[in-house]
Amino acid sequence: AAMANTVGATLRVPCEIVKQRLQAGLYSSVSDAIGDLFGRGVGGMLPPDAHLAQLARDLPFGVVMLLTYESLKRQTRRALEGREPPPWLGALCGAAAGAVATIATNPMDVVKTRVMTAKQASSVLALVSAMWRDEGVTAFGKGVVPRLLHKIPASGVFWLLFELFRKLFRVDELRLQ
Repeated sequence: AAMANTVGATLRVPCEIVKQRLQAGLYSSVSDAIGDLFGRGVGGMLPPDAHLAQLARDLPFGVVMLLTYESLKRQTRRALEGREPPPWLGALCGAAAGAVATIATNPMDVVKTRVMTAKQASSVLALVSAMWRDEGVTAFGKGVVPRLLHKIPASGVFWLLFELFRKLFRVDELRLQ
């Protein structure tokens, strides 16, 4: 799972850079952004600091969400006296896990966005230091509400479908054989 998340995060970097720089008004069109970034070579589409910031957000997000989901499901099973929770309850556990992971990783999401939209390259450490000095701790909470509005339902749907497909393909039965 960590390997797949690493590959996925790496593949998301160029898309995130284009999207965020367009949103920040650094480029006037997608073609301008892609042309400029490709013109800079691999470092343009996959800048090391942007890649590091993406991984620093996405890998902990996946770990926190999975551990929280499994913990909530275990507690739910106990409350149901060992019975498997219905899919809708699994979706609620997933939505809550997504909320916890989103809050836990929001500081790195802010850093990632700042790295990707910076007009000139800056190390992640220098950027974090400047944010702390100039804006204080509240800088790292910016954008958490819109992120939660996206991640809570997306996580609930993800875990709902995950559990439905596990049942459909009888994963637990196959594992016991």
